[in-house]
Amino acid sequence: MSDPQDPSRQIAAPEVLLTHLVDARTATDALLPHAEGQFEHLLKKFREEHHQHIQRVGRILFALCQDPDEGGSLKGRAASMLTAIKASFDTPDASDMSALADAGAVLLQEFDAAIRATPANHHRDDLEDMREELAGLVAEARGR
Repeated sequence: MSDPQDPSRQIAAPEVLLTHLVDARTATDALLPHAEGQFEHLLKKFREEHHQHIQRVGRILFALCQDPDEGGSLKGRAASMLTAIKASFDTPDASDMSALADAGAVLLQEFDAAIRATPANHHRDDLEDMREELAGLVAEARGR
């Protein structure tokens, strides 16, 4: 197990989180033009929250003397392209709402890893706040 005070881990975990947040925002961008009703409303909320979290995690990395990479991953871009193709044939439905919640749950795990890797300071507090915000949206997507 890595030492939570390990400086390389303190940088790597937020970098991974940032990449996944960018991928999640890209996926919501691909679905949004095809979404309707409640799903569209919730998707917009996820997209805005991902956007804000990307900025906040980027600021944390900048404070740690890192240049935040907001390019996302190749896997994320490919998945978004497939999502857009699927959405162009079908209107997003309840299964997509469930998939949105599942994707949010994966991001919650990435937040947990970044929180564990961050010493008790204002960066950790900010990560914990962001996690709670996302947890609320995930619960909303699950209908709780």
